[in-house]
Amino acid sequence: MKDKVDYTIDDTGHINDPLMVNVTKSAFEVKKTPITRHFDTGAVRGEDTGRGKPSLLPFEAISMVSRCFGGAAFMPMIGVIHVSKVYEAGAQKYADRNWEKGIPFSAYVDSAMRHFEKFQRGETDEPHCAQVSWNLICLLQTYLWVADGKIGQSTPIIDIPLIDMDAAALRKEPLPRIRCDTLSLHANFAMGSLFGFCYGKHPINLAASVAHSLMLVDVYYGCLMGHYDQEFNDMPNVRT
Repeated sequence: MKDKVDYTIDDTGHINDPLMVNVTKSAFEVKKTPITRHFDTGAVRGEDTGRGKPSLLPFEAISMVSRCFGGAAFMPMIGVIHVSKVYEAGAQKYADRNWEKGIPFSAYVDSAMRHFEKFQRGETDEPHCAQVSWNLICLLQTYLWVADGKIGQSTPIIDIPLIDMDAAALRKEPLPRIRCDTLSLHANFAMGSLFGFCYGKHPINLAASVAHSLMLVDVYYGCLMGHYDQEFNDMPNVRT
């Protein structure tokens, strides 16, 4: 154990402690938010609108993809939270888990590629890179459900004929390890792996596509927030 070291807090709230560099007093304080949510049990909570709803994520797909990062502790959480904001927006526009009723594979592929094209051109009218990842995550979870016979029995969902429906192989085989890199690298692998999946390559390609799309979102917003150096943004039309 480290020896206890006394610390002081200066006028700016910075903690002067050699064991805790660049930590401010706010790191020890719970933020106060207005109470806006009242539950049937009588419990109350603060406002959370617009912060994302990770509870709406399809956790089978997310858990699978976490293997690409060495486990949940190493997930690109900036990316995960920003994608969860797309799930939140969808729940507000349609209903919670509307997509889980079943949407054809082609609809996810079409939407992912359209959003990627807009992200690539630098459009910022929507969170396009997060929309790319949302589509790919939903495609992966839908793929798993269809392979298990949970959906798609009465309504055709597999409308890309070359796709390999061997979900058992996807579940048991090791997935590629992914590390943080530039926007263009993650964009190349996200789209390239999706193309491979669509023309019949091993379904591991779909999991890799999802993982790289999450890293794409993570690096993009990380650059915007100042958590990543700008050198990670090597896509000329994308401004961070």
